[in-house]
Amino acid sequence: GEPGTNEYIWRLGVISGHALIAIASIALGVSVYMHKRYAMPRKNGINIIFYVFLLLIVIAGVSIVTFDQLVTAAITPLIVLCIALAVVFVLKPQQALFLFLVTFILFFFAVSITQDNPEILLSIRVNGLAICFLAFLLSWIIWRNVYENYKQKIIIEKQSKDLEERNKQLTDQSAKLETAISSRDRFMSVISHDLKSPFNSLLGFSEILIEEWEDLSDEEKLQIVRLIKETSETTYQMLLNLLDWSRLHKERLMVQPKYLVIKELTENVLSQLYAQSSLKGIQIVLNIEEGLTVRVDEHMITSVVRNLLSNAIKFSSKDTVVKIDARMEQDNMFFCVEDSGVGLSEKLAASIFTEQVTTNDSGHETGTGLGLKLCSEFVQAHHGRIWVDSEPGKGARFCFTIPPLQDIQ
Repeated sequence: GEPGTNEYIWRLGVISGHALIAIASIALGVSVYMHKRYAMPRKNGINIIFYVFLLLIVIAGVSIVTFDQLVTAAITPLIVLCIALAVVFVLKPQQALFLFLVTFILFFFAVSITQDNPEILLSIRVNGLAICFLAFLLSWIIWRNVYENYKQKIIIEKQSKDLEERNKQLTDQSAKLETAISSRDRFMSVISHDLKSPFNSLLGFSEILIEEWEDLSDEEKLQIVRLIKETSETTYQMLLNLLDWSRLHKERLMVQPKYLVIKELTENVLSQLYAQSSLKGIQIVLNIEEGLTVRVDEHMITSVVRNLLSNAIKFSSKDTVVKIDARMEQDNMFFCVEDSGVGLSEKLAASIFTEQVTTNDSGHETGTGLGLKLCSEFVQAHHGRIWVDSEPGKGARFCFTIPPLQDIQ
């Protein structure tokens, strides 16, 4: 059409409207890309750009409808605009209501610029209102479906995550249970074996005394009685450790501290082990600080000292020396038992307090390793530390420390 004619203005307006839509779309795409590419602030920046884009689309669509009134009374572009806004953009109900209200208001005033027929103007305004209202309903239905699906997805993801977490917990618990059962079975197997041996000895020695009493010399009788006593003490020690282990794993042991003189405690333990040490000719050398008093659980620390001394005597060669050293060192009570027995390998020394292992003494007897595990548990209950320094064939030095009184709860 010629410049100045309705057809010319209509063509120019339609082209301008579509150009505005294209420019706005390109600008939105570039903005989204820039935000993702350079990690620019999204929440506010993208929202503003998005709302500006929607406003430009509405202005462009209403402009096309307005210019269409120069050549036709149809409002098809408005229908396309509203349906596109409702279907393409998932908006919250309040956002959709505001958007279609703004669209209708712009349409209401803009269409009167080019449509001067009152009857047609009224008709297309009513139709425009109906279109905007129906588009809002469509947008609300789509949003509700999307929102419900989103909520369902969130619930499913949460349930799936919870299920995975529970499965992981069950797997971990199952693995721990299997380890505990395996450890218990192995422990009970070793204990049953170790209990059979001393009881067989006791039964055997008792039978010899009964059947050969008249034929035995006094020295032989005394030797057998000593062996019975030694075996009984060893078995009693094993039963004490077994009882402590059972109580410990039932969480019945609580630290009940009281003031104890370490030298007296050690001497009491040595009196219980006298037969064991004298039969092997073990000399005990005490180097304990006079008046050394600490606040500890008597049962636990007595068990620790008894196990360390019993092991030192058991794994020492005949006619050797076991040294006991106890003193205050950097505000901690330091206690150490040193023997000159068979010693430990580096691998065994690294795991002897944490794993239940069997060991061989100088007489080729086996130990369960339960006593040292208990020692570790009892020392840790006092917030202390226990360790061993040893080399094969050069003896072993077992030490532990107990922290200051105020640190023990």
